[in-house]
Amino acid sequence: MNKLLLLFIALSMLSCDGTSTMNLSSAVLEKSVNDSKKDTTRGKNNSKLVRISIKGSTTVAPVMEKLISEFEKRNSLYAFNLEAAGSLSGIEALKTQDADIAMTSAIMNENHKFDFHKRKLDFVELYLGGDALAIIVNVNNKAKGLTKEMVKEIFTGNIKQWEVSTGLDKHIRIFGRDTSSGTYRYFKEQILNNENFSENTVTLKNSKNIIDSVRKYQNAIGYVSFAQLNYSVEPLDISFDHGKTFIKLRNEHVENFHYKFVRPLYLYYTADTYIKLKPFIDFIKSDKGKEIIFNEGYIPVSSSLISGKHHNEIQ
Repeated sequence: MNKLLLLFIALSMLSCDGTSTMNLSSAVLEKSVNDSKKDTTRGKNNSKLVRISIKGSTTVAPVMEKLISEFEKRNSLYAFNLEAAGSLSGIEALKTQDADIAMTSAIMNENHKFDFHKRKLDFVELYLGGDALAIIVNVNNKAKGLTKEMVKEIFTGNIKQWEVSTGLDKHIRIFGRDTSSGTYRYFKEQILNNENFSENTVTLKNSKNIIDSVRKYQNAIGYVSFAQLNYSVEPLDISFDHGKTFIKLRNEHVENFHYKFVRPLYLYYTADTYIKLKPFIDFIKSDKGKEIIFNEGYIPVSSSLISGKHHNEIQ
């Protein structure tokens, strides 16, 4: 069957619950700390501060900023430096001990683990929570949904044109993350099955830049963190059963595993910093920490989605 015809069929299908596409319960983040720095040492007695440096994922950074803010209200002797420039930057900084904690949106791969072993550094891996990936289009695109197979075909460049039913009849403009991003790695490995992205993909540093680009171009498509999604773009419903049903991106559909484009988020730190980091790590694991994670649109680590499934199953 012609791929454009398949695309037309998918876009004509209604979602499984028939409700409004933009009925989202996740946090709307207009102000982002993506690809930025935050230093909380100003105005504090520097000689007594316990300093913690956290670097890495732009996906994790917004919720980390909230966790830091609440922790500092309770622990005035701690100060943080938060830098978000991609998961890979966090892992590299942890290797060289330029960071105390690395934030990542993909599990550390075997090559990086071997690098730590060569440096005789023992690391601890902490599940922070889960985050869904939204497939987004411009609000003027009449598309309602895609099958997961079509998502792959579009982002690998095998489907190049929007169908007439979308109101566009234009070449598809693809936006994605750069290779330093854990989100890029997850998307390539788990959604594209390790096939290459289309050579026409425009790579950007963070979800905010992708959202801004998709909002600008009517023929655009991209992928972003659910927790950083806002109402300026339209998230597509996704079918995981070859077009029989289409699932809306909602918290309840992520938590019950009906929406399957979900990945765990991680924190890494070296074992020798455990005593220094323990109060902050304990706070993240506390009920208050889990509440902040949930309120920011992520899935707390206590969720059965994360605690009951190995990371390879979450895809």
